[in-house]
Amino acid sequence: MFSIYNTIKNFSKNFQDEVKEELPLSSFESDIDFEFLKNFHDNAPICSLVYNTLTMTYDYFSDNIEQMMGYTSTDFKTGGLKFAMTLVHPDHAKIYSRELLPIMIKYISMYAFSNRIKDLRFTYNFKIRTKDGNYIWAMHNMSIFKVTKVHIPIQFITYITDFSAVKQDESITLCVSEKTQQYNKPVFTKIFHPNYETLRLTKRELDILHKIAGGKTSDQIANELSLSIHTINTHRKNMLVKTGSNNITQLIQLYRNVNIGIK
Repeated sequence: MFSIYNTIKNFSKNFQDEVKEELPLSSFESDIDFEFLKNFHDNAPICSLVYNTLTMTYDYFSDNIEQMMGYTSTDFKTGGLKFAMTLVHPDHAKIYSRELLPIMIKYISMYAFSNRIKDLRFTYNFKIRTKDGNYIWAMHNMSIFKVTKVHIPIQFITYITDFSAVKQDESITLCVSEKTQQYNKPVFTKIFHPNYETLRLTKRELDILHKIAGGKTSDQIANELSLSIHTINTHRKNMLVKTGSNNITQLIQLYRNVNIGIK
């Protein structure tokens, strides 16, 4: 939890003083129609929030978050970012802090430099703990709503959806996209796995997986490696169990996305 909080805190401190000189916190007024958002979300399957980088708190959190998580919007507005980060699954918190945030910060800096920061869209997912102690998969769609004159982000608006019912694996995905005239164009996508160490395949397993990905059958692989068909099939089963994959196709896709290494 604290690794995420401190990462964001350090990021915020890098520009807080500059922002406050340009736009004193006491004079900050939000342009968002919060009453409209409240009415909009009364019966919506998504929740929304507005995060303030200056205060590291939420300017807005839709009331229907209580239906999703059991916690009220007041819990989040009072507890701020520090409270919210305590709810992220510990394994996912490490990936979010070490992997996702640095990538997001990189793109924020790049697009701020080119005066296109508001064109950025971030889509990512991780598990969050509900008030009853269970975890749900939450999809976040985040964009930058308000910036300073020098393109430093002040407010992020995020939409959260519980997609646990359709989530089929344990991977975490980050997609960075940019707004175009007609649609959001993906510019970066990467999949992370919370149990990365368990994904490391042996050299033999990796050799076999490469051949499978190349379209070769178990018989062909057995002949090339001078192994029995039973040994090849055993390796296939072991790789599925080790990576938590449901089938070979999913395993190959996982390998390509997270770059499984060799022991």
